[in-house]
Amino acid sequence: MSRIVITGVGACTCVGDTAPECLDAFIAGRQGNATLQHLRPSQYGSTIAYERAEKGEGDGRRRSSAFLSRALREAVTMAGPDVHTMSVPVYVGTGLRELRTAELAALAGDRIAVGDLDFTAAVRDVMPAAEQVLTISNACAASNYALALAMDAVRMGAPMAIAAGCDTLTSSMFGLLDRVNPESVEAVQVFDKYRKGVLMGDGGVALIVETEDSARAAGRTPLAQVMAVGLSTDAVHETAPDAAGISRALHDAYTRAGIGPDAVDAIYVHGTGTGLNDSTESAVLAQAFADVADKPAISGIKAMTGHTSGASGAIGVIAAIHALRTGAIPPTPGTTNPVDEAAGFGLSGAAQQVETRIAQVNAFGFGGVNSVVLLSRYEENRDAA
Repeated sequence: MSRIVITGVGACTCVGDTAPECLDAFIAGRQGNATLQHLRPSQYGSTIAYERAEKGEGDGRRRSSAFLSRALREAVTMAGPDVHTMSVPVYVGTGLRELRTAELAALAGDRIAVGDLDFTAAVRDVMPAAEQVLTISNACAASNYALALAMDAVRMGAPMAIAAGCDTLTSSMFGLLDRVNPESVEAVQVFDKYRKGVLMGDGGVALIVETEDSARAAGRTPLAQVMAVGLSTDAVHETAPDAAGISRALHDAYTRAGIGPDAVDAIYVHGTGTGLNDSTESAVLAQAFADVADKPAISGIKAMTGHTSGASGAIGVIAAIHALRTGAIPPTPGTTNPVDEAAGFGLSGAAQQVETRIAQVNAFGFGGVNSVVLLSRYEENRDAA
């Protein structure tokens, strides 16, 4: 079977309008947290978020769709001049869909059409011939699940598939997190002993997925190989992560890729800065890598972007691809007192240069939807994994 590769990427977050801009900001450790722009600060205890500046349509509608279109256009352009005309499946991972659009319509007393909550128009604005547009609403793991489905699609004969993700702040979700955070939060502190909670962020991301044979035949350049996506759904609790469920996703990924933890050079953690996620995730990693003497570097992208929900996993994938190609691992700014479980891992407030051949990206969601992506450096003459 021909290897599965990624040939185009696109992203936008609070710290960049394009994937290169985001990556530059990640390596610089630039944090995008600022006073709320699109929600009323007076309504919440916390008044900080990781937002993009653009307003959206009218009173702020369809912002998620705008992020998706921006990222998709960038990825398609990178992959090649003919990609936008192709009839391929597009899988969009999202936690909240266009919930903010629904909120604004309700406040204005407007009727809302089903199409206003769907991403088909945003995709077909960039790819008019897209075969189908499927929304994967698997909470914060959604774009990694979209990547798994894209891999399945090309294995089953699709010439190409696109895995994407997008989300924006909503009043209801920001308010929910504001209530459950034990105190006011000003920044996401990944794997820090004194972390205070999570803050939401805006984001859009897209990955062009195809077989190595397809890419070579079309003259497209593979950026990295997708070795495996490990998945599990444990449904143990509505919001709390389950160590056993996360461990199953890890094991699934390593088994599918045919490697052990000792082969991993860098991990992009889910790392939300919450008490439950960070303690559970770090404990699972400590156990999985207990017998590995040279533990991998760790990076927490949410320290820069906030929690971009359904887009967060694939944004981590883009950062991992950059590490595979350059060796540059982003810092985790704001983490000054790492949790004990992170001892021995390369968790740093400064960017690191690490020989990276295999990178891991974790993304976990409410309800126990867990995902672990493994990517490897693309080497043209290497045998398929």
